[in-house]
Amino acid sequence: MEIFSRIIQRITAGGTWAAGAFLVAGMLLVVTSVACRAFFNIGVVGTYELLQLMMGVVIAFALVYAALRKGHVVVTIISSRFSLKPGVVIGIAMAFLSLAMWGLTSGATVQYLCEMGMTEMSETLEVPYLPFRAVFILGLLLFSLSYISDIYEGIRKGRGKWTQ
Repeated sequence: MEIFSRIIQRITAGGTWAAGAFLVAGMLLVVTSVACRAFFNIGVVGTYELLQLMMGVVIAFALVYAALRKGHVVVTIISSRFSLKPGVVIGIAMAFLSLAMWGLTSGATVQYLCEMGMTEMSETLEVPYLPFRAVFILGLLLFSLSYISDIYEGIRKGRGKWTQ
C-alpha cells in the first residue's frame, strides 16, 4: 500500500507542476490581453477559451493535491462526538462513500469523453478538447484513488487502537 501511495503522490507532484505552469500561463495570458486592450485597443483572440481549458487542468490537480495533503474541508461534527472506534468506522464509511461517488463521476466523464470528446474542438481557436479532458479525467481518477489510501489509513489506525 505504501508503494501505491507513493505512485499517486509522484503523479500528483508532476500534475501539480503542470497545473502551476498552466496557472502562470493563464495569468500571463490575461495580463497580455488586458494590456493589449488598454494600449492598442485590440484583444488576444481566444483568451476565454484557453483559460477555460487551462483551468480544467488546474482544478483537477488542485483537488488531488488537497486530498493528499488533507487540506480539504473535513466535517468532524458528528464523528467527534463518538469514541475512537465508532469515529474510525464512520471515517472509513465516509471514505467508501466518497470513493464510490468520485469513482462514478470519473466513469461518467470517461464515458462522455468516449462519446463526445474525441472530435470536439473549441469554436474560435479550434483547439481539441481531448488532451485537456484526458488530464482532467486523470485528476479525477487520482482523486478517487486517494480515498483508497484514506480507507487503508483508517483501517490501520483502527486496528492499532483496537488491539491495545
